[in-house]
Amino acid sequence: MIRLHPIPDVHLACPLCQAPLASRGWYMPGMRCLADLACTACNRTFYGDLPSSHGLFFPMLLDPQNGHVHNPHGAQFAWFADWLATGYAARQQGAPDIAVEARRPLRRPLVLNCLDARYGHALLKLLNAEYHVNHDGDFDLLVLVPKCLRWMVPANVAEVWAIDVPLHNGCAWHDGLAKRLHERLQDQSAAWLSLALPHPPPDAVQIESFTHVPPFDFSTWGVVIGQPRLTLIWREERDRYWTGGAPAGIKQALRSQLGRAVRSRDPRAAQTLAFARLCAVLRERLPGADLAVAGLGRAGDAPDGVADLRAETVDAAREQAWCRRYADSHVVIGVHGSNMLLPSAHAGAVVEMVPPASWRNVMQDILLPEPDARRLALRCRLLPVATAPEGVAEVVVDLVSHLALAAINLSREWSTHEAHRPDPYAILRRRQAVGQGRKTGGGAS
Repeated sequence: MIRLHPIPDVHLACPLCQAPLASRGWYMPGMRCLADLACTACNRTFYGDLPSSHGLFFPMLLDPQNGHVHNPHGAQFAWFADWLATGYAARQQGAPDIAVEARRPLRRPLVLNCLDARYGHALLKLLNAEYHVNHDGDFDLLVLVPKCLRWMVPANVAEVWAIDVPLHNGCAWHDGLAKRLHERLQDQSAAWLSLALPHPPPDAVQIESFTHVPPFDFSTWGVVIGQPRLTLIWREERDRYWTGGAPAGIKQALRSQLGRAVRSRDPRAAQTLAFARLCAVLRERLPGADLAVAGLGRAGDAPDGVADLRAETVDAAREQAWCRRYADSHVVIGVHGSNMLLPSAHAGAVVEMVPPASWRNVMQDILLPEPDARRLALRCRLLPVATAPEGVAEVVVDLVSHLALAAINLSREWSTHEAHRPDPYAILRRRQAVGQGRKTGGGAS
C-alpha cells in the first residue's frame, strides 16, 4: 500500500523538463487513482497515475490544460493512455449512482479501487481484498467496485461503494465521485491506497471467499474415466470466437456447414458448429460424459444432451450458479480472456484456446490455485485457437484419462528422496489406489 491522504507519495518527473514533480493531493474520478502534481521548474500541472493496478507498471501523465496524455512507455501501452485521455475528454461533473454499505467505522482507511473498463481487470483487482484482510488487519478496507461485482466483495471489509457504471464505460471520469471520496476521507488524518496488484498469485487466493463456492477438490479426480463433468465456456466477441480451424474427419455435410459459416463470416454459427463437433467427439470417446455450455450468449442451439446454461444477461445468482458448475467440472474449455477467470479458479483442469494476438498475455486469465509449476502445466493446457475440435478433444480425453496418475508422479509430495525413505512402496500403493478408484468410481485418498 502507499499513503494516499492527505498528500500521496509520488516519484514522477515532468515530461517536459524532467524536474521532479511535487505532489499536491489526490484525485479519484473513477478507475484512475491520480496524484495532483505540479512542476515548480516550468510551472505546469499534471494528473499522474499513482502506483496502483496498471499504474504500477506504466503510469501516465495527463496535462489538464489540453487533455494530452504523456506516455513514455511505448505504443504497446497506448490503450492505458487512451483510456485516460478518453475519460478526461468526456468528463462529467456529477457522480454515478453509488450504493454505500458501511459495515464498521473507518479508523485507518485503506482504499481498494476495483473500477475498470474490463471485467477481468476489475475482478483481479478485487482479489487483492483477501491479502489486505489477512495481512493488514490494523486498517479498514474501503472497496470501490463495479455494481456487477458487488456480490463478490468479501464479508469482512469495512465499507463497500458499489458504483453503477457499465464496464464498457469503465474509464469514465466523474468529478462528483472524486468529490464524494474526498468528503468521505477529509476528516481522516491519513488514508492509504492499495497497490491493487493486477495479477495476484492464484495460489494466494481462496476463491470461495469471494464466490462462496469451494473449488474442485483435486483429490477426488480419480473417477470413472467415462463419466467426467466437462464445461464449455461460451464467449461472443468477434476476436474471441473459436471456429475450430479446419477439422479433419468431419462428415461431409457438417464440413460444408462449417465451411459456409466461415465463408459467410458468421463466427457465431461457426463456433456453434465447432462446439457441436467437439461435443460429438467427446461423446464418442467418453460416452458417459456430463457436458454443459455456460457463459454470456444466446441459449437454444446447444447439441442434444448438452446442458445449455448460457444467458444474455447476468446477475449475481446466475454467475454464482455458473461457479457451482465450474467447481463440479473436471475440465473447463474455452477461448483466452476474462471469461476464463472464474472457470479456471474453480475447475479441476483447464483447456484454453489462445488467439494469435493473445500469446503475450497467456496465464493472465488463469486462476488455477496450483502452486507447483509442473502440476500447473499438467492441469492447464494451452492450444492455438485454430486447433480443430478433434485436437481439443484429444487433449481433454488425455486429461481425464491420465491426469490423476501423472499428478502423483510430479507432485512435490512424492518427488523427494525424503518422501520415499520411510516406505519406498508407498507411492506404488497410492498409484494402485488411484487406478482402482478410476475403475470403480471411487476417489483417490
